[in-house]
Amino acid sequence: MDTKKKIDISLLKQSIVNKGFSIAEAAKRIGTEERSLSRKLEGAEEFRASDIYGLSEMLELSDDEKKTIFFND
Repeated sequence: MDTKKKIDISLLKQSIVNKGFSIAEAAKRIGTEERSLSRKLEGAEEFRASDIYGLSEMLELSDDEKKTIFFND
């Protein structure tokens, strides 16, 4: 049984765009390479805790938004 939480990639991408960031800008702001963030958004790599924290801060997500995006069942 897979116990990992699923990240709502679609909602995360929408949040990035709605805040006016490109993937390149978002990657730079959270301290990662653009390709790495792109691969994470494609589901090819897992998000690290530092990625989740950085994106949450950058996007100014509420606690409910964080739960919905990053800890979606």
